[in-house]
Amino acid sequence: MRTFRRESIDGAILYGEPWQHLVADDFLPADVLERSLEEVAAESYEYGIEYRGSGRIEFSLLRSETLWRAEDTPDFPTHHDHVEGGNTIASFLYLSPGWSGECGGRFNLYEAKEQGTPSSSIEPVQNRLLAFHTSPSHWHSVVGRG
Repeated sequence: MRTFRRESIDGAILYGEPWQHLVADDFLPADVLERSLEEVAAESYEYGIEYRGSGRIEFSLLRSETLWRAEDTPDFPTHHDHVEGGNTIASFLYLSPGWSGECGGRFNLYEAKEQGTPSSSIEPVQNRLLAFHTSPSHWHSVVGRG
């Protein structure tokens, strides 16, 4: 099995507002993206959890063909991913091709839970990585389809 290792991420941008988050387009090399899409679409797909040091790395791409290609992206209301006593990073690697605003899935960032209009939004375009430190002040939501 060939390993994938990046020493740096060309073109990655670390944004500071409303809180620090990293966005990297064209994150995977084309051949790795193509193989990844083939693996996710395969009849059998395995994922697991690997523990390293005091943390864990979870490999859990959504496997369900039905959910992965869902007609309706659900809303995920404003929330944060912080777990008390945890020191974690949340990351999303968007794999689906052909995204448009009608598909849903836009990731919204807020300064406060009660904030009505997002401070910033990130579109889930193919091969985009989004990563951020989980914190009780890192409020975000995902807009559903429709």
